[in-house]
Amino acid sequence: MRITEIPYIRKKHHELQQDIFSRQSIGSRANCPACHSSAEQGVYEDDLVKIPE
Repeated sequence: MRITEIPYIRKKHHELQQDIFSRQSIGSRANCPACHSSAEQGVYEDDLVKIPE
């Protein structure tokens, strides 16, 4: 199963527009570290999210 198919992940990201994930700085929904700077440590706190331009 892809991370983008996990119901919890889909619910947390459902309000984001698809074009956000198409940005060159992000690339796809599977590129968690693009917005979650602490993803490598397994930390996905909402307060730490920064969506790049």
